[in-house]
Amino acid sequence: MVHSDELLKCSQNFKRLDSGYNPFANKTIKVAMVGNWVFEKGKDIFEEMQNVIDANNLKETISLCFIGYADINHFDSRIEYLGKYSPDTLSQIIMENNVSICLIPSVVCETFCITAQDCIEIGMPLIVLGIGAMKERVTDNDKCHIISSISEETIQNLSDIEMANIILYETIDFSNKLRSTIYS
Repeated sequence: MVHSDELLKCSQNFKRLDSGYNPFANKTIKVAMVGNWVFEKGKDIFEEMQNVIDANNLKETISLCFIGYADINHFDSRIEYLGKYSPDTLSQIIMENNVSICLIPSVVCETFCITAQDCIEIGMPLIVLGIGAMKERVTDNDKCHIISSISEETIQNLSDIEMANIILYETIDFSNKLRSTIYS
């Protein structure tokens, strides 16, 4: 069994984003779901986010992409697939594709999320749901946001479309906050 301190050492080998990288240099907010393209990690919610974007003509405001492991036969073709990543390539993939913010919409309580740690280690803005240990991991990090209205207590009562709407609009608000403070 691998312990979280060993995982932290692995993440610290990740190449950081270039110091001049501005994730909000473009008008459109590009959101990358990072990790595994499976139900537990929030793929259904992410697909609903794309439906909301399409239905509300938000393509000029926000776009979605995925970085990680996916069975391409079960991948939503409307979402840009940027491929798998490693410690050497995550920051490069993000910079080359002008990703603004990473999202981990995991719908299960995780005790430790290595993907969240990877994003933090490279210096990428990150959004997580208020579920499991991820919320504690990103607390007090100015580049991270917790969607606390989606929690262990509320997730059973929210549909994927409701969660998609909450995540989309909080992502836009948080991105605008980062754009006007940290990245101004």
